[in-house]
Amino acid sequence: MSASPPIVQLVFDECVSDIIWDAVHDHNARGQDLIDALKVGKLAALPKRTPDARILEWAEQNGRVVVSGDRNTMTAEFYRRLGSGLHSAGLLIMAPAPIPDLIDYLAAVAHATTPGYWIDWLEFFP
Repeated sequence: MSASPPIVQLVFDECVSDIIWDAVHDHNARGQDLIDALKVGKLAALPKRTPDARILEWAEQNGRVVVSGDRNTMTAEFYRRLGSGLHSAGLLIMAPAPIPDLIDYLAAVAHATTPGYWIDWLEFFP
């Protein structure tokens, strides 16, 4: 029996609404294709108003892909980080979409890709 590949772990920044956060919890309560996600503002290490640079640094150190709705400053900080020779566990930028579509996409990211796929990668979704 072969081991299952590791799932992609996520961290949501403050631009991800509590409605989406709650939808992830509702999705996980079903017990299938669990989404392993943490949220800035709910962690001692990442309190509310944590700068984007610190979020990206923490996420890289902890192997978590950042999920954000911030197309401007988070994206700029991501490129600044890579340009300075540092790395990222990955960045997903959400566009407005129906919540079920967002949750389905995040579940697919978690289970149909591997953490290595996302290293230094930025993707806009859905």
